[in-house]
Amino acid sequence: MAGIIVADASDEAALLAMATQTKCVATMAGPFARYGGTLVKVCVESGTDYVDITGETHWVREMIATYDDAARASGARIVHHCGHDSIPWEISTLMLANKMSEKGEELARVDFYDKIKSAPSGGTMETALGIMYGKESKLKKPAAVKALGFDPLLKLQGDDSKGEPSQFATSARNVKSLEMAKGKGGQVSNPTVLCQVGTVQSSPY
Repeated sequence: MAGIIVADASDEAALLAMATQTKCVATMAGPFARYGGTLVKVCVESGTDYVDITGETHWVREMIATYDDAARASGARIVHHCGHDSIPWEISTLMLANKMSEKGEELARVDFYDKIKSAPSGGTMETALGIMYGKESKLKKPAAVKALGFDPLLKLQGDDSKGEPSQFATSARNVKSLEMAKGKGGQVSNPTVLCQVGTVQSSPY
């Protein structure tokens, strides 16, 4: 019977030792921008699959920009946004698409609205405060993130043999939150604290 493995989020060697002893790491300890990057790094390096519940889209963008190529090489499947910010809507959209497909129809667009009676967890509050006022708010975007731009799905290519671009690019035409976030000159800015746009990354990344 396996025992309990203790690994501090700031101890890369301990995290690597943990990752190499399993097939998949599921993590729920945020704020991920503060505590999650090293764990993603060691999972990518060791070829260990990874899943989290983050809603920190800015951090996910950074992880994709930094580790996508390495994850493809090692075979690590890194899947973000598997918490409440994304999964209910992803599953609902999938079920709608499947149902319409059964009738020979194609799903073109989905707008979701929800009413939830709940309170944010301590981790969610810490994440929000960190993004607005903490050290996370003062961090500059790495060059790789700037090069990636707003849409990480652009890294998914179409037919490589034909040099086709990704068929999965996010656009204001099919994502309501982007329509609402358009600023001056048609530039998209994201004023939200946490994730409004949920994405499922089939992997590697």
